[in-house]
Amino acid sequence: GSEPGSSAENHSNENLPREAQGILKALELACEEADLSVETDLKPSFCAVVDAHSLVGCTVSSSRSTALAEALAHRNCLLAGRAGGWVELRKAWVEVMQRSVRVRSSRVWGRA
Repeated sequence: GSEPGSSAENHSNENLPREAQGILKALELACEEADLSVETDLKPSFCAVVDAHSLVGCTVSSSRSTALAEALAHRNCLLAGRAGGWVELRKAWVEVMQRSVRVRSSRVWGRA
C-alpha cells in the first residue's frame, strides 16, 4: 500500500490544483504509452526552478519533493518573490528552502 503523503496518495487526490492535475494526467498518459506505471516504475520527484538571472545571475530552486502540489506552491512563492525584486526573492527563497517536503521512504536512487 501507499504511505500517507506519498505521491500515490497525491496522484489520486482530486483536491489538487488544476495545474497539478494536468501535469499528473500527462505523466500518466506518457507512462501508459510506454507501458509503465507512474507510481511503481517512474516514481517522480518535483522541484521548482525559477529563472532569476536578471536579479542574481542564476536560477533558484526548491528542494525536491515527491508531492507535485508542494513543488508548484514553491514555484508560485518564488515567482512572486522574483516579481518583487531581489529582497523579496531572497525572502521567498529562504522560506521555500526552510519548508519541509515529502521525500521517498528510501533514498536508494534519485534526489527526493
